Amino acid sequence: MGGPALALARPWPSSSRRHDGALPCSHSNPRHLPFEATLPLTWPECQPRPPPGRRPNFVVLLMDDLARDDIAALHRLAPADPRVSHRPRTPNLDRLLRDSTLFDDFIVTSMCSTTRASLLTGRDARRTGVLYVHNGYDHMNVNETTFGRAFEEQGYATSWFGKHHNGMSARYMPEDIGFQHVVSPTPDIFTDNVFRVNGALNPTRGWLEERLMDEVLSYLKDRERRAPSQPFLLYYPSF
Repeated sequence: MGGPALALARPWPSSSRRHDGALPCSHSNPRHLPFEATLPLTWPECQPRPPPGRRPNFVVLLMDDLARDDIAALHRLAPADPRVSHRPRTPNLDRLLRDSTLFDDFIVTSMCSTTRASLLTGRDARRTGVLYVHNGYDHMNVNETTFGRAFEEQGYATSWFGKHHNGMSARYMPEDIGFQHVVSPTPDIFTDNVFRVNGALNPTRGWLEERLMDEVLSYLKDRERRAPSQPFLLYYPSF
């Protein structure tokens, strides 16, 4: 099942970010989604702008089987509501949201593959060829424009860490749709998984998401050392 999709821009040092505890700056107009716009984006007025000459980095998170009310900062109940005891406690996600720009005008579908296709392309999943989750109906048309391809054309380093559910066959994989660095775990194995890292098999030990985050941090540290001036797009579609 698909969950909330959060597009988070993290372009500048932490000293410039908001720390007032307010809800994240919203950028709801779908015309401003990065893969439909000419970069750089039209920037929300409620956020400080990136330094001159510096393009923002993007971290895009897709959370599977997660409702909006599962994140405290997005919960429908006000803090003073007598039912507030039912509010989940998600301090790390709340802090991530407060320090980011939130693109929140996105409607999920009731299935995994269709939501993922819509987020990747900005189009109704049926227009991309994705109708279901199995039996070939999860394959996305190979000629779709994904945000990975759009950012790659703009000179961004693009990476993918997580689940791929839009065609597990040649020409449909993440590396075929605009993502240069790909870490793709074996589906439905949540401990001691075997990752496919740029085509090479890499056995892991422990919980899948923890090992996947290890890969993310290692990649970011390597980028900081090798190409600190090149902007990057990091896509994290969870299981």
